[in-house]
This record gives sequence, structure tokens and C-alpha cells, in this order.
Amino acid sequence: MTVKMEMDEALHASFRAALLLTGSSETAEGVVADAIAAQAPDLPVNALLGETVRSAFRHGIQLSKGPVSSSILPLELRALSLLSPIGRYCFVALILLGLDIAVCSEILTLSREEVEQALYVALLELPGVIESVRRMESIVDLRGGEFQDSCPLQIRFLGRTS
Repeated sequence: MTVKMEMDEALHASFRAALLLTGSSETAEGVVADAIAAQAPDLPVNALLGETVRSAFRHGIQLSKGPVSSSILPLELRALSLLSPIGRYCFVALILLGLDIAVCSEILTLSREEVEQALYVALLELPGVIESVRRMESIVDLRGGEFQDSCPLQIRFLGRTS
């Protein structure tokens, strides 16, 4: 693989990671730019991913509580925004990006046990938050603001359904 291809791959992976962590493509672009600026020139290209997570964390955990409205991401990834910020960072870094727990611990300035606990809680909460987003999207189409007829409205009146 050529250096240019490696750099392209590293940039794409870093942007995807920043998008998952911040919930915004605009913020993700800024995070990746900061990561590039902060990375030492002698570090390997694959170190950019770790620096991106570090940069996102340095920017502060400012993702609002609520599903990310970006339709770029599938429902399950939009649901990550409902996790606690530390839980989201641990889940993305360890599970989706495959970073080592020691690296994640160093980036987040948490002990190994705190990272493991945050990941554990995130894993327990994730099915519920995915279901919550799924329910919201089945009631209201967030992209168009239209109600979806996922199940017919039933009104009980004197034992009959109309």
C-alpha cells in the first residue's frame, strides 16, 4: 500500500471516529484537523486515529443528550448519542475502533477499571437506547416531520374498535 493510500485510509477512519464521537460532521472535521495539527510528524499514520479520539475528548464532551439528527449514520449509531458521554467514548474507542484499553484509559485520563465500568454500563444501556430511537422514528419521521402509520390507530368505545 502506498503512503498516500495509507494516509487516505487513516483520514477516513479518523473522520468516521470523530463523527461517532461528536455527532456532527462539521465538528468532526474540526476534530480531525486538530488531530492532524497535534500529531507529531514522526508518528506513523495509524496513530492519527488515537489522536483523533484524544482531540475529540480535548474539545469537551458537548454532544447534546438526544438522538443525533444526522441521517448519515444508521439508527444504531445515532443511538450512541443517548449514552453517557464517557460511556460513548469508551464504546466507540474500544468496540468500534478496536483501541487497546490502556490507550483508551490514557486518552480519557481514567483508570482501567473506570473505563471497563463505563463500557459495561454502555453495553447494558445500548439495547434500550436503540429501541428508544427506533420507537421515536416509527412514530415521527424525523427527516420529514410526517407521521408514519406504523400501526392503525385503535379507539376503544363501548368495547368496539373504530
